[in-house]
Amino acid sequence: MLKKVLVLLIFPLVCALSLVHFWCFMSPDGGIGFTILYLYLAYPAAIFGTSFYIARKDILGRKKWLLCVIYGILMMVAYYCTFPLANNLAFHKVNFPNIGIMFGGGVLAAIGMIVGEPRRH
Repeated sequence: MLKKVLVLLIFPLVCALSLVHFWCFMSPDGGIGFTILYLYLAYPAAIFGTSFYIARKDILGRKKWLLCVIYGILMMVAYYCTFPLANNLAFHKVNFPNIGIMFGGGVLAAIGMIVGEPRRH
């Protein structure tokens, strides 16, 4: 049971770590490094890896497909809480979330689950 919970917490913990890094430790000229490290490497690896593992071990049964939606929403929120939020605060305006990022995270999770699905003969 604990193993299941830990697997489900990997991507939210990566998101939380990235937000702490962005708001507390990142220098003003570290945007490209942050983008490459988290948005192009850590987020996709965490999404694909956890969804692959969840499908391979059949942790959630049929409910595993709900993770595609959850991971997509979480990826959109994690991104929105970095650069767009900083822009909102700096220029006193509102930028709405980009839902395309949500679809990207959901599709990546679906691919991980399809690839991780055990073959049944």
